[in-house]
Amino acid sequence: MKAIVVKRNTVKYVEKKNPVIKGGGDVLLEVLMVGLCGSDVQRIDLILTKGVGHPTLGHEVVGRVVSVGKKVRRVRVGDVVVVAPLLFCGRCFWCEGGDIQHCDDLGSVGKTLDGGFAERVIVPVEDNLYKVKKNFNFQELVLADPLAVCIHAQGLVGNLTSKKIAIIGDGTIGEIFYRLALLNDAKEVVVFGRGSIIGKKADDYFDIVVDCVGRGEKDLINKAICLVRRKGTILVLGAYRSGFVLPVNARALFSKEIMLVGSNSYGFSGNKKDEFNEAVRLISERKLNLEGIITHKLPLDKFEFGLGLFRTKKTSGAKKIVFFPGNDFHSK
Repeated sequence: MKAIVVKRNTVKYVEKKNPVIKGGGDVLLEVLMVGLCGSDVQRIDLILTKGVGHPTLGHEVVGRVVSVGKKVRRVRVGDVVVVAPLLFCGRCFWCEGGDIQHCDDLGSVGKTLDGGFAERVIVPVEDNLYKVKKNFNFQELVLADPLAVCIHAQGLVGNLTSKKIAIIGDGTIGEIFYRLALLNDAKEVVVFGRGSIIGKKADDYFDIVVDCVGRGEKDLINKAICLVRRKGTILVLGAYRSGFVLPVNARALFSKEIMLVGSNSYGFSGNKKDEFNEAVRLISERKLNLEGIITHKLPLDKFEFGLGLFRTKKTSGAKKIVFFPGNDFHSK
């Protein structure tokens, strides 16, 4: 099969051995579509510069079941499925509380195991597969993972009804959170994106400010501190680089009594609601309009070109870039 291999100083589209089912719970998928996430790009940069070993990337996967292990009962050959990438033990303190993203033995398709930037991928747990309804356009479901991330974040800050919300960052996460806030009857939602000027008129105004950028942007939290009202909430939803330290206006944080909340991935909310399943439901039942978030669809052999589009968002206009690994790209 063909796959993307990242090594020090190189990104290559190469031939690799087909993955083989070994465990009874394994499910082999033909990858139909896979999204490029900002966390993928951060890992790619780390591999390119540091030369660290890493499995095949790609965790936002929709695929078709090719074969299954002997213990698999819920999915069958031919099913189209969405992959929930987090692999968790289900037994530790965190898992029992529904916080699977903090599992003591956490793994992930595309991070600790080979992922979807390839023609085929193995998912070792069938419960991580969500079947797509027949005749549904599966392409929208490649956004299930980032939507689940936003659903989890929204749960951490509570009811959005009648709230004034500022979103810093108009990429995939920012766009999805914006639409989710409107779905949940927010009073006002303002997105500060590329080229936006955050003026003083917006200071001390918003109930909730959401940082959807992260990375290495050192000024964003202080901008959020200015924007949020007294006793408001700042939600950190953008993934910052490992080890990155922010300068924070601690005096303003203290004097305004701001609540600063971090949000990581997805899990099961307080009532044990499966947040990934909720994302699949909202998309499948067309409860949430995600039109326009996928801006580029490319064959996998154009991966480097897609990576370039991501790196030049300000000029390329890219939000979510997705790849079709199969040979029938042009028919999709």
